[in-house]
Amino acid sequence: MKKSLSLLMCVVMLISVFSAMSVTASAASPNDSMRIASTLFENDYVTFTIYLKKNVTVNGAIMRIVYDPAVLQPVCTNDGAFMKTDSYGDPAQNVPGIYTAGTSVDGSNMYTIGFVSMNPYSTGSSEKGFMQIKFKAIHPDRPRTDVKFYCMEFNSTDASLNIPKSDTLPAGMYTYTNSTLSKMKLGSVTAEATGLRVSWTKQTGAANYRVFKLVNGSYALIATVSGDKTSYLDTTVKANETATYSVRAVDKNGVVDSGFPGSISGSFIAAPSKVATSIQPTGVKVGWYSVSGATSYKIYRRVAGTSSWTLVTTASKSATTYIDTQAPSGQKLEYGVKTFVNSASSATQVAPAMWYYKAPVFTVTAVTGGANVKWTAIAGATKYNVYRKYNGASSWTFLATVTGTSYLDKAVISGRNVDYTVKAIGANGNSSFTSKRISYVGVPHLESIANATNGITIKWSAVQNATGYRIYRRASGESSWTYLATTAASATAYTDKNVKSGVYYKYTVRTVFYSMFSNFEDGLLLRCVATPKLTSIGNTSAGITVKWNTVSGANGYRVYRRGAGSNSWLYLGTVTGNSFTDKNVTKGQYYRYTVRAAYGNVYSGFDTNGLVTKRS
Repeated sequence: MKKSLSLLMCVVMLISVFSAMSVTASAASPNDSMRIASTLFENDYVTFTIYLKKNVTVNGAIMRIVYDPAVLQPVCTNDGAFMKTDSYGDPAQNVPGIYTAGTSVDGSNMYTIGFVSMNPYSTGSSEKGFMQIKFKAIHPDRPRTDVKFYCMEFNSTDASLNIPKSDTLPAGMYTYTNSTLSKMKLGSVTAEATGLRVSWTKQTGAANYRVFKLVNGSYALIATVSGDKTSYLDTTVKANETATYSVRAVDKNGVVDSGFPGSISGSFIAAPSKVATSIQPTGVKVGWYSVSGATSYKIYRRVAGTSSWTLVTTASKSATTYIDTQAPSGQKLEYGVKTFVNSASSATQVAPAMWYYKAPVFTVTAVTGGANVKWTAIAGATKYNVYRKYNGASSWTFLATVTGTSYLDKAVISGRNVDYTVKAIGANGNSSFTSKRISYVGVPHLESIANATNGITIKWSAVQNATGYRIYRRASGESSWTYLATTAASATAYTDKNVKSGVYYKYTVRTVFYSMFSNFEDGLLLRCVATPKLTSIGNTSAGITVKWNTVSGANGYRVYRRGAGSNSWLYLGTVTGNSFTDKNVTKGQYYRYTVRAAYGNVYSGFDTNGLVTKRS
């Protein structure tokens, strides 16, 4: 049967974007037939709904609402009313009625409404809402205010529920208290590695915050966080999703703040997962797992403990690794990677901090006495470990720890392929390393050079596993070496017979190991002074006179004598001419003489036999 309800005010329906919040007031005895709930402030409006509890049959009622006119303003006029047909039966629509507003006995504004049921209206087994009242918030800060509901008259088939008509204001039956909290101030939505973080400004007096997300056109409560928090991480977002949020504060009484604060939005770009770093020979390797839909990645670096990131590179969408060759040595570093989808980016996914020491860049050179390993100093390193490995060996041999920047391996075997490496050692870790291989052939050490009887003789030290030695010469004024000869493996000396007296010559030697040649020393320099040719010897009145040919480039001649039975030469003196008379001789004795040409302290060879005669 259709029920006819006459409402003395306009009933306005507002479907909140949030889940409705209900505040139930205790009914004063004997009336426990009504319940009042509110959506609280939504977009500057607050809506109250009056419910009849279950198993109530009502014929009519008159309600009076007391409110603060500085804060609230009724929206309805006396132009009519309507009710929600799908929830409350099938009431008449837009029935003309009476709306009255005036001043209550306590000085506040009153809002009087009523309804009359032409036929009894029964709720049955569940309560039903039958009236909505809407107010607009007109105070900019929406301070605390109470909205009080009074039932002036209630007629029911249950006489115990009836409230007789009264001309005075009875005690308040229902009171709704607005929150002392101001409208929320929203912050921002920022992407983090696992979701979107929603932030807001802390509200004084907030016991907790309710976070809402726009889902299918309406806001759904997704979290309640404590009042000491100012953000919430939504981990339910999906890659490349743009989400919209709002936040409401709730005080200790469970009352929500004074108004819908609007919304904030952000896009979630999934950050790369499994970001990790490792020390490589050429730098720091950064690796990550790819993200579906990414258009690029950006890799950042910073010194641990600092806040500022340095962009290292932008990598392509297909990249999952990058080696930072410019990483600063001796620093504790952090690396982060961001996913980019066009211009939108994810949060920075950061790998654990690690100490980095650059691997030394070094050279290996065969020098006299061994293989010389040399490198540049590494920032942050306090020492260096040097290792060697012969071709075919499975492991490195530790050679030494040095604080300098070079090491001479004197024990290296000539004629072998050998690898070397150097590690930088710092206070907080070690570098990676690179290896360098050389085919090591020992360098002969030049031991001496001298003018010989028939040329210039150069001598050197033997080299292990040598198959021969190559001799080179460079005359004064020449810029390049001239190859002279290759000796046998057993040779350690060579005489250059094709020389000119008075000319400077420099010699050097390289080891031959089959088809390989060693490095060589800079060489030994000597002025060629030819051996004088002895021309005559004879007795004179003054003694024994020996003569010789003049030597080109010589500025003096040293004369030597050896008596009969003697094995050693006795130096007699130096002259500038080409003859010498030995006056200190004994008649009847045999004497042998020889001569060396000299240029300063450079001497020629000499005739080892010399010339011999008997003093007469």
